[in-house]
Amino acid sequence: MAFLLLLLTAFSLLSFSSSLPHETILDAVDILFDSGFVSMALALEVISKTLLSQSSSLTIFAPSDYAFRRSGQPSSDLLRFHFVPLPLPQQSLWILHASSKIPTMSSRSLTVTTSPSDHTISLNNVRVSGTPIYDSGLFLIYGTEVFRSQFSVHRNISETQSKAALCIQEPPYYRFL
Repeated sequence: MAFLLLLLTAFSLLSFSSSLPHETILDAVDILFDSGFVSMALALEVISKTLLSQSSSLTIFAPSDYAFRRSGQPSSDLLRFHFVPLPLPQQSLWILHASSKIPTMSSRSLTVTTSPSDHTISLNNVRVSGTPIYDSGLFLIYGTEVFRSQFSVHRNISETQSKAALCIQEPPYYRFL
């Protein structure tokens, strides 16, 4: 239900504007630099010329510089996994039920994993910073702790084999704020 509301809101916003203003993106880049997210600021600057030209709103879950140093430059798909083509203010994140799906600009979705007893917001079992690093209304940036890209495990293998497969197939963890 909440996901449907978010999608309807996004579609209604698309009719007002075809892309985020370039000045807004530059402001966000400056804030990311000033907040110590230099690698993500550089990535946003590069991506803004192509990927973001089609978005009228955006929420980014930004990895820290530590994540970039530890794991190297992520793939374009992994970067897009951190970009949601919807404005997600903090209050919108709080009303989403556990297991709600949030579409990203990659082929995968984020899953809300916050439980009612939690005092923090989490996606894919990763805590999201309580307040945005940047918020222009239609463009928000949050810091996160750890995201890992999704991996597949064949469902017909035993639990022990699954754990072994995870050790082999799981990509590196991405550390965020």
